[in-house]
Amino acid sequence: MEQSESLYDLLQNVMDSVYAIQVEATLVVGLILLLIIDLIRNRKHAQLLGYFTMAIALVAVYFLFQQWNSSPEGVTLIMNDFMLIDTLSLAFKALVLIGLIGTLLLTVNGPSDFQSGVKSLEYHVLLVGACIGACVLAATSNLLMIYVALEMVSLCSYALANFNFDKKSAESSFKYMLFGAVASGVMLYGMSWIYGFTGSLSLTSPDFMMGLLSMESLPLLLGSFLVLVGFLFKLGLAPFHVWLPDIYQGSPIPVVSFFNFVPKVAALVLFIRFLAAFQEVSLVFVDVDFDWQLLLTVFAILSMFIGNLGALRQTNLKRLMAYSSIAQAGFMMVGVLAFSRFGIHAALFYLATYLPATLGIFALLYDFEKHQNLTTVNDLKGLAKRIPYTGSLLVLLFISLAGLPPTAGFMGKLFIFNAIWETYQSSGNQSLLLLFVIGLFNVVISLFYYLKIPYFMFFSDQETKNITVRNSRYLGTLSSIFVLLILLFFFKADWLMNQINSVNFAF
Repeated sequence: MEQSESLYDLLQNVMDSVYAIQVEATLVVGLILLLIIDLIRNRKHAQLLGYFTMAIALVAVYFLFQQWNSSPEGVTLIMNDFMLIDTLSLAFKALVLIGLIGTLLLTVNGPSDFQSGVKSLEYHVLLVGACIGACVLAATSNLLMIYVALEMVSLCSYALANFNFDKKSAESSFKYMLFGAVASGVMLYGMSWIYGFTGSLSLTSPDFMMGLLSMESLPLLLGSFLVLVGFLFKLGLAPFHVWLPDIYQGSPIPVVSFFNFVPKVAALVLFIRFLAAFQEVSLVFVDVDFDWQLLLTVFAILSMFIGNLGALRQTNLKRLMAYSSIAQAGFMMVGVLAFSRFGIHAALFYLATYLPATLGIFALLYDFEKHQNLTTVNDLKGLAKRIPYTGSLLVLLFISLAGLPPTAGFMGKLFIFNAIWETYQSSGNQSLLLLFVIGLFNVVISLFYYLKIPYFMFFSDQETKNITVRNSRYLGTLSSIFVLLILLFFFKADWLMNQINSVNFAF
Protein backbone atom coordinates (compact mmCIF):
# COMPACT_ATOMS: atom_id res chain seq x y z
CA MET A 1 0.00 0.00 0.00
CA GLU A 2 2.80 2.41 0.93
CA GLN A 3 4.62 1.52 -2.28
CA SER A 4 1.53 2.30 -4.40
CA GLU A 5 1.07 5.63 -2.58
CA SER A 6 4.73 6.46 -3.19
CA LEU A 7 4.33 5.67 -6.89
CA TYR A 8 1.18 7.79 -6.99
CA ASP A 9 3.00 10.72 -5.38
CA LEU A 10 5.84 10.28 -7.87
CA LEU A 11 3.50 10.38 -10.86
CA GLN A 12 1.56 13.28 -9.37
CA ASN A 13 4.75 15.28 -8.97
CA VAL A 14 5.64 14.63 -12.61
CA MET A 15 2.16 15.68 -13.79
CA ASP A 16 2.28 18.83 -11.67
CA SER A 17 5.62 19.71 -13.26
CA VAL A 18 4.45 19.49 -16.87
CA TYR A 19 3.62 23.21 -16.96
CA ALA A 20 7.28 23.99 -16.28
CA ILE A 21 8.64 22.05 -19.25
CA GLN A 22 6.50 23.68 -21.94
CA VAL A 23 9.56 24.61 -24.00
CA GLU A 24 10.97 21.08 -24.07
CA ALA A 25 7.49 19.60 -24.63
CA THR A 26 6.91 21.93 -27.58
CA LEU A 27 10.17 20.83 -29.19
CA VAL A 28 9.39 17.14 -28.60
CA VAL A 29 5.90 17.45 -30.09
CA GLY A 30 7.35 19.42 -32.99
CA LEU A 31 9.94 16.73 -33.65
CA ILE A 32 7.20 14.07 -33.79
CA LEU A 33 5.12 16.24 -36.13
CA LEU A 34 8.16 16.69 -38.39
CA LEU A 35 8.33 12.92 -38.82
CA ILE A 36 4.60 12.74 -39.56
CA ILE A 37 4.73 15.61 -42.06
CA ASP A 38 7.61 13.93 -43.84
CA LEU A 39 5.45 10.85 -44.39
CA ILE A 40 2.65 12.78 -46.10
CA ARG A 41 4.41 15.65 -47.84
CA ASN A 42 5.61 15.84 -51.41
CA ARG A 43 9.39 15.50 -51.48
CA LYS A 44 9.53 18.36 -53.98
CA HIS A 45 8.33 20.70 -51.23
CA ALA A 46 11.09 19.98 -48.73
CA GLN A 47 11.31 23.68 -47.83
CA LEU A 48 8.04 23.19 -45.91
CA LEU A 49 9.98 21.39 -43.17
CA GLY A 50 12.20 24.43 -42.67
CA TYR A 51 9.25 26.76 -42.20
CA PHE A 52 7.52 24.29 -39.90
CA THR A 53 10.66 23.93 -37.75
CA MET A 54 10.87 27.71 -37.56
CA ALA A 55 7.24 27.79 -36.37
CA ILE A 56 8.05 25.18 -33.69
CA ALA A 57 10.94 27.31 -32.42
CA LEU A 58 8.77 30.45 -32.32
CA VAL A 59 6.03 28.65 -30.34
CA ALA A 60 8.70 27.48 -27.88
CA VAL A 61 9.92 31.10 -27.58
CA TYR A 62 6.34 32.19 -26.82
CA PHE A 63 6.05 29.67 -23.97
CA LEU A 64 9.47 30.70 -22.72
CA PHE A 65 8.45 34.35 -22.44
CA GLN A 66 5.31 33.31 -20.59
CA GLN A 67 7.46 31.39 -18.11
CA TRP A 68 9.86 34.32 -17.81
CA ASN A 69 7.05 36.72 -16.88
CA SER A 70 5.54 34.32 -14.34
CA SER A 71 8.69 32.70 -12.93
CA PRO A 72 9.08 32.99 -9.13
CA GLU A 73 12.22 34.22 -7.42
CA GLY A 74 14.79 31.57 -6.58
CA VAL A 75 14.93 27.96 -7.76
CA THR A 76 11.89 25.69 -8.20
CA LEU A 77 12.63 21.95 -8.33
CA ILE A 78 10.41 19.89 -10.63
CA MET A 79 10.17 16.33 -11.94
CA ASN A 80 11.10 14.87 -8.54
CA ASP A 81 14.20 17.08 -8.36
CA PHE A 82 15.50 15.89 -11.73
CA MET A 83 14.98 19.34 -13.23
CA LEU A 84 14.71 22.90 -12.00
CA ILE A 85 13.30 26.21 -13.11
CA ASP A 86 14.97 29.54 -12.44
CA THR A 87 15.73 32.64 -14.46
CA LEU A 88 19.22 31.36 -15.27
CA SER A 89 17.79 28.25 -16.97
CA LEU A 90 15.23 30.38 -18.85
CA ALA A 91 17.94 32.78 -20.05
CA PHE A 92 20.06 29.95 -21.44
CA LYS A 93 17.03 28.30 -23.03
CA ALA A 94 16.31 31.61 -24.75
CA LEU A 95 19.87 31.65 -26.14
CA VAL A 96 19.48 28.05 -27.38
CA LEU A 97 16.20 28.83 -29.17
CA ILE A 98 17.58 32.01 -30.72
CA GLY A 99 20.60 29.99 -31.91
CA LEU A 100 18.24 27.45 -33.48
CA ILE A 101 16.22 30.17 -35.21
CA GLY A 102 19.40 31.81 -36.48
CA THR A 103 20.65 28.53 -37.94
CA LEU A 104 17.28 27.90 -39.62
CA LEU A 105 17.35 31.39 -41.12
CA LEU A 106 20.56 30.50 -42.96
CA THR A 107 18.89 27.59 -44.74
CA VAL A 108 15.15 28.15 -44.85
CA ASN A 109 15.36 30.45 -47.88
CA GLY A 110 19.02 30.32 -48.79
CA PRO A 111 20.96 27.90 -51.04
CA SER A 112 19.13 24.64 -51.56
CA ASP A 113 21.49 22.21 -49.80
CA PHE A 114 19.09 21.52 -46.93
CA GLN A 115 15.88 21.76 -48.90
CA SER A 116 16.34 18.53 -50.82
CA GLY A 117 14.24 15.47 -50.05
CA VAL A 118 17.32 13.51 -48.97
CA LYS A 119 18.66 15.93 -46.36
CA SER A 120 15.75 18.09 -45.25
CA LEU A 121 14.00 15.84 -42.72
CA GLU A 122 17.17 14.52 -41.08
CA TYR A 123 18.68 18.01 -40.87
CA HIS A 124 15.70 19.57 -39.10
CA VAL A 125 15.05 16.59 -36.82
CA LEU A 126 18.68 16.56 -35.68
CA LEU A 127 18.68 20.32 -35.05
CA VAL A 128 15.53 20.09 -32.93
CA GLY A 129 16.85 17.00 -31.13
CA ALA A 130 20.09 18.77 -30.20
CA CYS A 131 18.12 21.78 -28.93
CA ILE A 132 15.91 19.55 -26.77
CA GLY A 133 19.05 18.19 -25.13
CA ALA A 134 20.50 21.70 -24.71
CA CYS A 135 17.27 23.00 -23.11
CA VAL A 136 17.23 20.07 -20.67
CA LEU A 137 20.87 20.78 -19.81
CA ALA A 138 19.95 24.38 -19.01
CA ALA A 139 17.24 23.18 -16.60
CA THR A 140 18.89 20.38 -14.66
CA SER A 141 21.40 19.96 -11.88
CA ASN A 142 21.06 16.18 -11.69
CA LEU A 143 24.19 14.30 -12.78
CA LEU A 144 22.20 11.53 -14.50
CA MET A 145 20.08 14.02 -16.47
CA ILE A 146 23.18 16.01 -17.33
CA TYR A 147 24.82 12.98 -18.88
CA VAL A 148 21.72 11.85 -20.82
CA ALA A 149 20.97 15.35 -22.14
CA LEU A 150 24.60 16.01 -23.04
CA GLU A 151 24.73 12.76 -24.98
CA MET A 152 21.55 13.76 -26.83
CA VAL A 153 23.24 16.97 -27.93
CA SER A 154 26.39 15.06 -28.83
CA LEU A 155 24.77 12.27 -30.87
CA CYS A 156 22.76 14.77 -32.93
CA SER A 157 25.90 16.83 -33.45
CA TYR A 158 27.93 13.83 -34.65
CA ALA A 159 25.35 13.17 -37.37
CA LEU A 160 25.04 16.83 -38.37
CA ALA A 161 28.80 17.06 -38.87
CA ASN A 162 28.50 14.61 -41.81
CA PHE A 163 25.93 16.64 -43.73
CA ASN A 164 28.25 17.44 -46.61
CA PHE A 165 28.10 13.70 -47.33
CA ASP A 166 31.62 13.50 -48.69
CA LYS A 167 34.88 11.94 -47.54
CA LYS A 168 36.07 15.04 -45.67
CA SER A 169 32.73 15.41 -43.90
CA ALA A 170 32.62 11.74 -42.90
CA GLU A 171 36.17 11.97 -41.54
CA SER A 172 35.36 15.04 -39.46
CA SER A 173 32.18 13.42 -38.13
CA PHE A 174 34.13 10.31 -37.11
CA LYS A 175 36.78 12.41 -35.35
CA TYR A 176 34.08 14.35 -33.53
CA MET A 177 32.41 11.13 -32.40
CA LEU A 178 35.71 9.59 -31.30
CA PHE A 179 36.85 12.57 -29.26
CA GLY A 180 33.33 13.13 -27.94
CA ALA A 181 33.01 9.53 -26.78
CA VAL A 182 36.30 9.76 -24.89
CA ALA A 183 35.28 13.06 -23.25
CA SER A 184 31.88 11.61 -22.29
CA GLY A 185 33.52 8.53 -20.82
CA VAL A 186 35.93 10.61 -18.77
CA MET A 187 33.07 12.81 -17.55
CA LEU A 188 30.94 9.80 -16.61
CA TYR A 189 33.82 8.29 -14.67
CA GLY A 190 34.21 11.54 -12.73
CA MET A 191 30.47 11.60 -12.02
CA SER A 192 30.69 8.05 -10.65
CA TRP A 193 33.41 9.15 -8.22
CA ILE A 194 31.37 12.09 -6.98
CA TYR A 195 28.20 10.01 -6.66
CA GLY A 196 30.09 7.26 -4.87
CA PHE A 197 31.34 9.65 -2.20
CA THR A 198 28.25 11.86 -1.84
CA GLY A 199 25.50 9.28 -2.41
CA SER A 200 23.49 11.86 -4.34
CA LEU A 201 23.02 12.75 -8.00
CA SER A 202 21.53 16.18 -7.38
CA LEU A 203 23.98 19.08 -7.25
CA THR A 204 21.50 21.11 -5.18
CA SER A 205 20.48 18.55 -2.55
CA PRO A 206 21.65 18.84 1.09
CA ASP A 207 22.99 15.26 0.91
CA PHE A 208 25.24 16.26 -1.97
CA MET A 209 26.53 19.27 -0.03
CA MET A 210 27.22 17.21 3.08
CA GLY A 211 28.91 14.55 0.96
CA LEU A 212 31.24 17.14 -0.52
CA LEU A 213 32.19 18.34 2.94
CA SER A 214 33.10 14.79 3.99
CA MET A 215 35.18 13.98 0.89
CA GLU A 216 38.95 13.76 0.99
CA SER A 217 40.80 16.30 -1.13
CA LEU A 218 42.29 13.86 -3.66
CA PRO A 219 39.08 12.09 -4.79
CA LEU A 220 37.25 15.43 -4.75
CA LEU A 221 39.83 17.01 -7.02
CA LEU A 222 40.05 14.01 -9.32
CA GLY A 223 36.30 13.49 -9.66
CA SER A 224 35.43 17.14 -10.18
CA PHE A 225 38.25 17.64 -12.70
CA LEU A 226 37.13 14.64 -14.76
CA VAL A 227 33.58 16.00 -14.84
CA LEU A 228 34.84 19.42 -15.90
CA VAL A 229 36.75 17.81 -18.80
CA GLY A 230 33.44 16.87 -20.42
CA PHE A 231 32.05 20.38 -20.02
CA LEU A 232 35.23 22.06 -21.28
CA PHE A 233 35.32 19.74 -24.30
CA LYS A 234 31.87 20.92 -25.38
CA LEU A 235 32.85 24.50 -24.69
CA GLY A 236 35.85 24.09 -27.00
CA LEU A 237 38.31 25.32 -24.39
CA ALA A 238 42.00 24.49 -24.79
CA PRO A 239 43.53 21.95 -24.37
CA PHE A 240 40.26 20.13 -25.20
CA HIS A 241 39.88 21.90 -28.55
CA VAL A 242 41.69 19.60 -30.97
CA TRP A 243 38.47 18.40 -32.61
CA LEU A 244 37.21 21.85 -33.58
CA PRO A 245 39.18 22.90 -36.70
CA ASP A 246 38.57 19.66 -38.63
CA ILE A 247 34.89 19.63 -37.67
CA TYR A 248 34.41 23.20 -38.84
CA GLN A 249 36.21 22.57 -42.11
CA GLY A 250 34.37 19.36 -42.92
CA SER A 251 30.84 20.44 -41.94
CA PRO A 252 28.40 22.62 -43.91
CA ILE A 253 28.43 26.27 -42.87
CA PRO A 254 24.88 26.30 -41.38
CA VAL A 255 25.84 23.31 -39.23
CA VAL A 256 29.06 25.07 -38.24
CA SER A 257 27.04 28.11 -37.15
CA PHE A 258 24.98 25.79 -34.94
CA PHE A 259 28.09 24.13 -33.46
CA ASN A 260 29.60 27.56 -32.90
CA PHE A 261 26.90 28.55 -30.43
CA VAL A 262 24.37 26.01 -29.10
CA PRO A 263 26.81 23.43 -27.59
CA LYS A 264 28.77 26.32 -26.07
CA VAL A 265 25.63 27.64 -24.38
CA ALA A 266 24.81 24.20 -22.96
CA ALA A 267 28.38 23.66 -21.73
CA LEU A 268 28.61 27.09 -20.15
CA VAL A 269 25.43 26.73 -18.09
CA LEU A 270 26.62 23.30 -16.89
CA PHE A 271 29.97 24.79 -15.95
CA ILE A 272 28.26 27.56 -13.96
CA ARG A 273 25.91 25.19 -12.12
CA PHE A 274 28.65 22.70 -11.30
CA LEU A 275 30.99 25.30 -9.84
CA ALA A 276 28.10 26.99 -8.03
CA ALA A 277 27.35 23.75 -6.19
CA PHE A 278 30.94 23.62 -4.93
CA GLN A 279 31.04 27.33 -4.18
CA GLU A 280 27.98 26.99 -1.95
CA VAL A 281 29.98 24.90 0.50
CA SER A 282 33.14 26.98 -0.11
CA LEU A 283 35.12 24.06 -1.46
CA VAL A 284 36.40 25.04 -4.87
CA PHE A 285 38.24 28.22 -4.01
CA VAL A 286 38.67 28.06 -0.25
CA ASP A 287 38.94 24.84 1.75
CA VAL A 288 40.66 22.56 -0.76
CA ASP A 289 44.42 22.96 -0.89
CA PHE A 290 44.35 23.49 -4.62
CA ASP A 291 43.86 26.71 -6.56
CA TRP A 292 41.01 25.80 -8.90
CA GLN A 293 40.69 29.38 -10.02
CA LEU A 294 44.32 29.33 -11.16
CA LEU A 295 43.81 26.07 -13.09
CA LEU A 296 40.72 27.38 -14.88
CA THR A 297 42.51 30.66 -15.54
CA VAL A 298 45.29 28.70 -17.25
CA PHE A 299 42.71 26.98 -19.47
CA ALA A 300 41.18 30.34 -20.39
CA ILE A 301 44.59 31.86 -21.19
CA LEU A 302 45.60 28.80 -23.24
CA SER A 303 42.37 29.06 -25.23
CA MET A 304 42.91 32.72 -26.01
CA PHE A 305 46.51 32.20 -27.10
CA ILE A 306 45.97 28.95 -29.03
CA GLY A 307 42.85 30.30 -30.70
CA ASN A 308 44.29 33.65 -31.70
CA LEU A 309 47.75 32.44 -32.70
CA GLY A 310 46.25 29.49 -34.57
CA ALA A 311 43.87 31.78 -36.47
CA LEU A 312 46.75 33.99 -37.62
CA ARG A 313 48.13 31.25 -39.87
CA GLN A 314 44.84 29.95 -41.29
CA THR A 315 43.93 30.37 -44.94
CA ASN A 316 40.69 28.38 -44.96
CA LEU A 317 37.80 30.59 -43.83
CA LYS A 318 36.02 27.91 -41.79
CA ARG A 319 39.21 26.85 -40.02
CA LEU A 320 39.88 30.50 -39.20
CA MET A 321 36.43 30.71 -37.60
CA ALA A 322 37.16 27.49 -35.68
CA TYR A 323 40.25 28.97 -34.06
CA SER A 324 38.31 32.18 -33.47
CA SER A 325 35.69 30.18 -31.54
CA ILE A 326 38.44 28.65 -29.37
CA ALA A 327 39.68 32.14 -28.49
CA GLN A 328 36.13 33.36 -27.89
CA ALA A 329 35.54 30.47 -25.47
CA GLY A 330 38.51 31.75 -23.49
CA PHE A 331 37.02 35.24 -23.40
CA MET A 332 33.67 33.83 -22.22
CA MET A 333 35.48 32.16 -19.34
CA VAL A 334 36.82 35.54 -18.19
CA GLY A 335 33.33 36.56 -17.10
CA VAL A 336 32.59 33.22 -15.45
CA LEU A 337 35.90 33.17 -13.54
CA ALA A 338 34.99 36.47 -11.91
CA PHE A 339 32.51 34.21 -10.11
CA SER A 340 30.22 37.06 -9.22
CA ARG A 341 26.72 38.13 -10.16
CA PHE A 342 28.09 40.79 -12.48
CA GLY A 343 30.54 38.32 -14.02
CA ILE A 344 27.80 35.84 -14.97
CA HIS A 345 25.65 38.67 -16.33
CA ALA A 346 28.62 39.88 -18.36
CA ALA A 347 29.14 36.37 -19.77
CA LEU A 348 25.45 36.23 -20.73
CA PHE A 349 25.71 39.60 -22.46
CA TYR A 350 28.83 38.39 -24.26
CA LEU A 351 27.00 35.28 -25.51
CA ALA A 352 23.95 37.28 -26.59
CA THR A 353 26.07 39.66 -28.70
CA TYR A 354 28.42 36.94 -29.97
CA LEU A 355 25.49 35.17 -31.66
CA PRO A 356 24.39 37.86 -34.18
CA ALA A 357 28.00 38.66 -35.07
CA THR A 358 28.87 35.04 -35.92
CA LEU A 359 25.54 34.36 -37.64
CA GLY A 360 26.12 37.40 -39.88
CA ILE A 361 29.62 36.22 -40.75
CA PHE A 362 28.48 32.67 -41.49
CA ALA A 363 25.64 33.95 -43.67
CA LEU A 364 28.14 35.87 -45.82
CA LEU A 365 30.65 33.00 -45.89
CA TYR A 366 27.81 30.67 -46.94
CA ASP A 367 26.98 33.09 -49.72
CA PHE A 368 30.63 33.25 -50.84
CA GLU A 369 30.99 29.47 -50.79
CA LYS A 370 27.78 28.60 -52.63
CA HIS A 371 27.60 31.38 -55.21
CA GLN A 372 31.26 32.16 -55.88
CA ASN A 373 33.02 29.01 -54.59
CA LEU A 374 35.22 31.18 -52.37
CA THR A 375 36.55 29.20 -49.41
CA THR A 376 39.95 30.73 -48.55
CA VAL A 377 41.14 34.12 -47.39
CA ASN A 378 43.09 34.68 -50.61
CA ASP A 379 39.94 34.06 -52.65
CA LEU A 380 38.46 37.25 -51.22
CA LYS A 381 41.21 39.59 -52.39
CA GLY A 382 39.74 42.64 -54.06
CA LEU A 383 36.20 41.29 -53.86
CA ALA A 384 34.83 44.34 -52.04
CA LYS A 385 35.64 46.48 -55.08
CA ARG A 386 32.82 44.62 -56.79
CA ILE A 387 30.49 44.22 -53.81
CA PRO A 388 31.34 47.11 -51.43
CA TYR A 389 28.16 46.80 -49.37
CA THR A 390 28.86 43.15 -48.52
CA GLY A 391 32.44 44.04 -47.69
CA SER A 392 31.24 46.78 -45.33
CA LEU A 393 28.96 44.33 -43.53
CA LEU A 394 31.85 41.91 -43.07
CA VAL A 395 34.03 44.70 -41.64
CA LEU A 396 31.45 45.56 -38.96
CA LEU A 397 30.86 41.90 -38.06
CA PHE A 398 34.56 41.15 -37.64
CA ILE A 399 35.02 44.37 -35.68
CA SER A 400 32.36 43.12 -33.27
CA LEU A 401 34.19 39.82 -32.76
CA ALA A 402 37.41 41.75 -32.21
CA GLY A 403 35.69 43.87 -29.56
CA LEU A 404 35.99 47.33 -31.09
CA PRO A 405 33.44 50.17 -31.05
CA PRO A 406 30.86 50.98 -32.32
CA THR A 407 29.69 47.35 -32.01
CA ALA A 408 28.15 45.19 -29.29
CA GLY A 409 31.33 43.13 -29.14
CA PHE A 410 33.07 46.11 -27.55
CA MET A 411 30.45 46.29 -24.80
CA GLY A 412 30.70 42.52 -24.24
CA LYS A 413 34.45 42.65 -23.70
CA LEU A 414 34.13 45.80 -21.61
CA PHE A 415 31.70 44.06 -19.26
CA ILE A 416 33.70 40.83 -18.82
CA PHE A 417 37.00 42.64 -18.18
CA ASN A 418 35.29 45.03 -15.80
CA ALA A 419 33.88 42.01 -13.90
CA ILE A 420 37.25 40.29 -13.60
CA TRP A 421 38.90 43.56 -12.50
CA GLU A 422 36.30 44.09 -9.77
CA THR A 423 36.82 40.54 -8.47
CA TYR A 424 40.61 41.04 -8.49
CA GLN A 425 40.29 44.26 -6.49
CA SER A 426 38.09 42.59 -3.88
CA SER A 427 40.04 39.31 -3.61
CA GLY A 428 43.60 40.30 -4.50
CA ASN A 429 43.98 37.05 -6.47
CA GLN A 430 47.02 37.57 -8.72
CA SER A 431 45.84 34.94 -11.23
CA LEU A 432 42.86 37.17 -12.03
CA LEU A 433 45.17 40.12 -12.68
CA LEU A 434 47.18 37.88 -15.01
CA LEU A 435 43.98 36.87 -16.79
CA PHE A 436 42.96 40.51 -17.14
CA VAL A 437 46.28 41.60 -18.65
CA ILE A 438 46.70 38.62 -20.97
CA GLY A 439 43.07 38.90 -22.05
CA LEU A 440 43.59 42.50 -23.15
CA PHE A 441 46.78 41.48 -24.93
CA ASN A 442 44.86 38.80 -26.82
CA VAL A 443 42.28 41.34 -27.93
CA VAL A 444 45.14 43.10 -29.73
CA ILE A 445 46.38 39.83 -31.28
CA SER A 446 42.91 39.04 -32.60
CA LEU A 447 42.85 42.29 -34.59
CA PHE A 448 45.49 40.92 -36.95
CA TYR A 449 43.26 38.16 -38.33
CA TYR A 450 39.80 39.65 -37.76
CA LEU A 451 40.74 42.66 -39.87
CA LYS A 452 42.81 40.68 -42.38
CA ILE A 453 39.79 39.60 -44.42
CA PRO A 454 38.29 43.11 -44.72
CA TYR A 455 41.78 44.40 -45.60
CA PHE A 456 42.17 41.84 -48.38
CA MET A 457 38.68 42.58 -49.67
CA PHE A 458 39.08 46.37 -49.82
CA PHE A 459 42.77 47.15 -50.19
CA SER A 460 44.39 44.21 -51.96
CA ASP A 461 45.72 45.05 -55.42
CA GLN A 462 45.22 41.48 -56.59
CA GLU A 463 41.60 41.40 -57.65
CA THR A 464 39.80 38.08 -57.79
CA LYS A 465 39.69 36.95 -61.41
CA ASN A 466 37.18 34.96 -63.41
CA ILE A 467 34.41 35.28 -60.84
CA THR A 468 30.87 36.19 -61.65
CA VAL A 469 29.57 37.95 -58.57
CA ARG A 470 26.13 36.53 -57.77
CA ASN A 471 25.18 37.52 -54.27
CA SER A 472 22.20 36.07 -52.48
CA ARG A 473 19.85 38.95 -51.74
CA TYR A 474 18.31 36.94 -48.91
CA LEU A 475 21.60 36.17 -47.12
CA GLY A 476 22.76 39.75 -47.65
CA THR A 477 19.56 41.07 -46.06
CA LEU A 478 19.94 38.61 -43.20
CA SER A 479 23.50 39.79 -42.55
CA SER A 480 22.29 43.40 -42.61
CA ILE A 481 19.79 42.60 -39.84
CA PHE A 482 22.53 41.03 -37.72
CA VAL A 483 24.72 44.09 -38.25
CA LEU A 484 21.87 46.35 -37.11
CA LEU A 485 21.57 44.22 -33.95
CA ILE A 486 25.24 44.53 -33.02
CA LEU A 487 25.04 48.29 -33.58
CA LEU A 488 21.84 48.53 -31.54
CA PHE A 489 23.34 46.61 -28.61
CA PHE A 490 26.28 49.03 -28.61
CA PHE A 491 24.24 52.22 -28.50
CA LYS A 492 21.48 50.72 -26.33
CA ALA A 493 23.40 48.11 -24.36
CA ASP A 494 21.35 48.98 -21.30
CA TRP A 495 18.21 47.51 -22.94
CA LEU A 496 19.75 44.06 -23.08
CA MET A 497 21.64 44.37 -19.81
CA ASN A 498 18.49 45.33 -17.92
CA GLN A 499 16.90 42.05 -18.97
CA ILE A 500 20.03 40.10 -18.07
CA ASN A 501 20.21 41.77 -14.65
CA SER A 502 16.93 40.06 -13.71
CA VAL A 503 18.63 36.65 -13.99
CA ASN A 504 19.14 35.08 -10.58
CA PHE A 505 21.34 32.16 -9.56
CA ALA A 506 22.65 30.53 -6.42
CA PHE A 507 25.89 32.41 -5.80
